[in-house]
Amino acid sequence: MSFRSVNISSILLVSLFLVFTVSCKKYEDGPMFNLKSKAKRLVGVWRATKQVENGTEFLNDHTIELNILENAKNPEGTFDTYTLYKSNGAIEEYHGTWELSKDKKEFLMYYNSVDYNYGQGWKYTTLAYTSTQRIKRLTSDDLWLEEHSDNYDLYLEYKKD
Repeated sequence: MSFRSVNISSILLVSLFLVFTVSCKKYEDGPMFNLKSKAKRLVGVWRATKQVENGTEFLNDHTIELNILENAKNPEGTFDTYTLYKSNGAIEEYHGTWELSKDKKEFLMYYNSVDYNYGQGWKYTTLAYTSTQRIKRLTSDDLWLEEHSDNYDLYLEYKKD
C-alpha cells in the first residue's frame, strides 16, 4: 500500500465523517446524533427548568406530559400541562394534542381545554388555540423550545422527570 492511497483513504474517511455529523444535527443546540426517534424522545413528563417570557426570566412549577398516538402517520400525540404560579398560587391545567412539523423542527400544540383555579374554585373552558414552538434541543433528557410572534417571545427549557 502506498503513501498516496493511505492519504486519499484518510481524506475520504474524514470527509465522510464530517458530512455525516453535520447532516445529523437537526436542532441548533443539538444533539449531534441520536438513535432514538424524535417522537420517542418527546414522550414522558417534562419539568420546566428555565422560562423567559418577553425578556423576563421566572420559574413557575410547570410540567408537561406528552403521550404518543400509536400507529400515527406523523409523530403526534396528546398533552397535559400543569402550572402552579408562584406569585399568586393560581393553577392552570391545559389539555390538547401535539404534532411535529413535516421537517420536525417545530412543535405544534393544539389547545382544546383548560381547567383553572384562581382561588375561587375550579373552572373549565374549551379552547381553540395553536402554539408553534421551534425546537432548539431535543435529547432523551432535554427539551428546549422557543416561540416568537409580533408582541410575544417565549423560551423554555425542560428536563425529563
